[in-house]
Amino acid sequence: MFKKSKKVIPNIDTKFENLYMALYSNHLVEIEKLRKITMWLFVSTFLFILLLILVPIAIVKIFSVILFLLSLFLGFFYKRKYVHAYKNDVIKKFIQLFNNKLEYSATTDDFFIQRNYINANFTNEDFTNFYADDYIKGYLDSSTFIRMADIKVQRIVRSGKSSYTVTLFSGIFAFTTSIKNINAQIKISKNNFNILTNSGSVEMDNSIFEKYFDVYSENELLTMRILTHDVMNTLVDFYIKYNLPFEIVLSNNIIYLRFFTGKMFEPKIFCKSLDKDLLFTHYNILNFVMTVSNNINKVLQEIEI
Repeated sequence: MFKKSKKVIPNIDTKFENLYMALYSNHLVEIEKLRKITMWLFVSTFLFILLLILVPIAIVKIFSVILFLLSLFLGFFYKRKYVHAYKNDVIKKFIQLFNNKLEYSATTDDFFIQRNYINANFTNEDFTNFYADDYIKGYLDSSTFIRMADIKVQRIVRSGKSSYTVTLFSGIFAFTTSIKNINAQIKISKNNFNILTNSGSVEMDNSIFEKYFDVYSENELLTMRILTHDVMNTLVDFYIKYNLPFEIVLSNNIIYLRFFTGKMFEPKIFCKSLDKDLLFTHYNILNFVMTVSNNINKVLQEIEI
């Protein structure tokens, strides 16, 4: 499984800078107020625990327990308020500023997303738990209707009387419809991550692309026709620029993508709430999905299936 990479913001464009500043000026004060209250309540909880352990005086212990429980309760209360405000004020507004045709919801239908994730067949691994939230849907442009969610896929491993949970994937899962049914499946994965065992590897005539990606398909000719140099260069450029592992599956008339970002759309408590790196990651994933989908659809328009 890929690990989340530490990313450095490269060359932020004007559109994102304007978008970020709009969020910053409209929501920073209230969001930061909630974050700081939440942070200090959790810090206080820790301090009351120390007081309970270090001071032997009975009356102090009693007050420490009362204050600990009170700060813990208030901490979780304000954390819920903070998360709700972040998702409904910051993330929802961010999505609308990016594209007013997109809709955002903090919750989603897990079964619907799970069914599509299974259809994508990124791996042959069985999973036990599937969680989805932060649902985005709508038109990225006149022809690209996207559905996207933040998901976590886990497997419970049992060993004798004990068990433990393994996270198989945590990140962004997105899918959109292509203009033609290719009647085949093509999988593009980061090198050294064998996503499939029952389909053949296709060697592409692009040495830079081969350096970073593996391609699997039972229809080599069709794969070569769809993965043009423009398409391959788009994938390479995104990976090199943002150091963000991802996989793509073209299955019949659906394009599936998953990005190994780890948990997204969640506010930080002990760091600045309007995390520019995090928002820039959201921004570039949306742009990338649109670019890849458009490039593939452009190729499909020109070839006979």
